Amino acid sequence: MPRLPCAFALFLFCAAPMAHAQAEMPYFANQIILPAPSADAEERVHDAIVEAANSRGWKVAQDTPKRLRLEIIVRNQYAVIVNILINIDMVDVEYVSSINMGYRKDANGREVISPAYGKWIGQLLDAARQRAALLWPAPATSAAPPGPSPEATGPPVLQPAPPAPSAAASP
Repeated sequence: MPRLPCAFALFLFCAAPMAHAQAEMPYFANQIILPAPSADAEERVHDAIVEAANSRGWKVAQDTPKRLRLEIIVRNQYAVIVNILINIDMVDVEYVSSINMGYRKDANGREVISPAYGKWIGQLLDAARQRAALLWPAPATSAAPPGPSPEATGPPVLQPAPPAPSAAASP
């Protein structure tokens, strides 16, 4: 059986595509950022995302009131570009492009990408939620239910206490 020359075998080994871990493209739609919507919720969500992006190494490439385009470059080897679409107190993350993240459509037409993509987006959204909660905590809910005060309806009705367990039932 003839042997392949070493140079040819080395070429075949080096030319073979490297296997990268890939997962189905995660979609981040209707991700709630603010604990409670308010009149200026879109502005607050926008500001929370910008602050979170800056803290996580993302760069704001385009900035409009209802849409942010964010880019991240990791270790000068990987890059991701996404659009963040702001809708009141929640956002949708739209994949735009990437470099070295293994993005492709598989044989079934599903989009696949490195699992790091989902991790990075998840971390960005978590940081935005944390910033929003710190800057604008949810309004305190009142402990008293709506309606007349207890003084107006008379004294509270007491429920009888449950019977004490009998001594014979204990071990």
